[in-house]
Amino acid sequence: MSNPLEILGIKNQRHVPIKHKKGFWLPLDEKLAFIEIYDVEQTPKNPSYCYSKKIIYCEKNTFLPMGLSSYDRKGELWKFFFGSIKTQITSDGQKSYNTGVNCAIDVQITHFTTTDIMDYPVNVGLTPGDFSLSNITTVSRMGGL
Repeated sequence: MSNPLEILGIKNQRHVPIKHKKGFWLPLDEKLAFIEIYDVEQTPKNPSYCYSKKIIYCEKNTFLPMGLSSYDRKGELWKFFFGSIKTQITSDGQKSYNTGVNCAIDVQITHFTTTDIMDYPVNVGLTPGDFSLSNITTVSRMGGL
């Protein structure tokens, strides 16, 4: 992890879904701001892995992922992902910071995809036992608790 850097992003997403021009990913109705981030670099142990490197950009205070750069085997930028931060008030009145819009850009074929993540429940009475390996495995396979 390096010293904090700044990137341009959406720090407090206000609209769901985000409006943008057809064929252009930049939001029309959100305020952009400089956001302090840490960058974390990952390199795979397997040299035949499809990515040669990934850099994850995490917001300095919440550690929410704000972006990710993926590089192909030749070391050239392949895909870039970015997200926004949404503030949500929980049922017990606390502030919760969540990821909002996500955008994936494949710079090698000039294609992008956006998704909007709606508000979701937080602080809903989960216990540390709910995060056991067996429960996480069950949920990841589309099971329920």
